[in-house]
Amino acid sequence: MKNVTSHTGILEIVKRMDNSVNGNPRFMLRCDGWTFCTQPDCMVAYMIENYEGKMVTVHIGTHYGRCQLKSLWKHDDVLETHERLHRKIAADYGYYLQTGE
Repeated sequence: MKNVTSHTGILEIVKRMDNSVNGNPRFMLRCDGWTFCTQPDCMVAYMIENYEGKMVTVHIGTHYGRCQLKSLWKHDDVLETHERLHRKIAADYGYYLQTGE
């Protein structure tokens, strides 16, 4: 995959495309003004409907002259992982993180 770029925005499903040759789902998507599709036979296509309407960061690249999704992160997942890591470090070193509660 060439020309990989990163974009952040709300993920929108434009349409469901025909299945791949092996019968796996494919989608045409839009994020941050960019339209792209899922790669044939990728696992992300099975989860993509869970990310619709959510704030995501996508990496898009060109493959055979077509914009395709390389990777996808939902912002809640990134923040939750980051917070979990901070709590683990705090527990390991014996101090408490101050929260807004």
